[in-house]
Amino acid sequence: MEFTSSLAFLGKRLINHLIRTVESPVQDFCSALCYMEPNCVSYNELVASGSPVITKCELNNSTHNEHLQNLKSWTNYIYKATIKTCGQTPSQHIGTCQTGFTDKGYRCLCPPEYKGTNCEKRNGW
Repeated sequence: MEFTSSLAFLGKRLINHLIRTVESPVQDFCSALCYMEPNCVSYNELVASGSPVITKCELNNSTHNEHLQNLKSWTNYIYKATIKTCGQTPSQHIGTCQTGFTDKGYRCLCPPEYKGTNCEKRNGW
């Protein structure tokens, strides 16, 4: 999983895709939290007015690429997204695709009745 400066937006916040919120993290804590959260692919940082101190970190399960209408102008926020590999290789049969795992850059978590790299094979068939 990779966060690049080209996917960081000052004064922006992604809404409606929140996994969890953490209050008062230290600098670079948001990206570390996102790496530890399997479904996190972007985050919003609330920066205290007139200060470089981050006061809130919001982890998201989507990026602006899938939901551009949810990327809003928001004072004192910085939005940062990963290069999301799941957009090109979605899991089939309602599997959950997680960015940043395996040498492919993603992994699929399959429902119990399916298996395979992209949940394409039905168990027992």
